[in-house]
Amino acid sequence: MNSLKTRITQHLGAGNDRTYALHLSKWDNDIMYTLNIQVYKIKNTLNFSMERTFIELIEQAIWEKHNPVFGKKSGL
Repeated sequence: MNSLKTRITQHLGAGNDRTYALHLSKWDNDIMYTLNIQVYKIKNTLNFSMERTFIELIEQAIWEKHNPVFGKKSGL
């Protein structure tokens, strides 16, 4: 699994072009904008394996709450 720093770098567009990410640097066309990055830590106090679907449900709920300009809603 990629580190948080690596994943943010990919979304900003400094990673491999073939990686599934936003690649924001490719969209900017020299437009000035402010970027807000929020990081959520999920505490797993029950020590169960968190399936990708579970994480996607959380991601989808956050997306629906904030309705971001960039990105897409989860495919669930």
